Amino acid sequence: MPTRAHLSVSRSQTEVQGLKAYASVDMLPERVDMALLIIPAEFVLEELERCGRAGIKAALIITSGFAEQRGDDGVEMQRRLREIAKRYDMLVCGPNTEGFANTAAALCATFSPTVDALKIPLIPASRSSGHVAVIGQSGGMGFAFFDRGRPKEIPFSYVITTGNEACWKPLTSSITCWMRAVPTCSCFFGEHQERRNIQTCGRQGSTSLQTDHRD
Repeated sequence: MPTRAHLSVSRSQTEVQGLKAYASVDMLPERVDMALLIIPAEFVLEELERCGRAGIKAALIITSGFAEQRGDDGVEMQRRLREIAKRYDMLVCGPNTEGFANTAAALCATFSPTVDALKIPLIPASRSSGHVAVIGQSGGMGFAFFDRGRPKEIPFSYVITTGNEACWKPLTSSITCWMRAVPTCSCFFGEHQERRNIQTCGRQGSTSLQTDHRD
């Protein structure tokens, strides 16, 4: 697998974890495949717009403070975020996500401690089929499946925690989902039934105080 560069962008630092930091996305010396945004919410829209202009086609937004919080400000920011992503034809995971792990590519764009200082391989050497993909809006729940399954040598292809939004296309044998809500069963299951994937789904409970932010 070829080694890919990791480029850091920081307005306040010239170096981040031993890597040279550039003051702006516009100053990066090469094309970037994916942007990982870990900045205060009030700066996310500006930076996502800048990423779009730079030709970056995928973004992972760890930052919280959007439609998951009370009030209209976060909802409006998330609406504008969607507009930017649509304008630049950009795949966006998040905001308010714990990130994802793509084990085949050894790409773990997450702050989950389950992939930190690993003593167990990301993919068991003894397993070449039957890989499982996990997707959950809850980062803790999504990576909990991964954390509990790996000691049992369950092979995971992807662990994706979506936060408030997600763009994903799994090519796996089975899909495990932890969801807050499903607008219609037909729109969710139709495509995956055609692929004949095995699906295991769980839905968390709700109360009268819970607010639905699917829009």
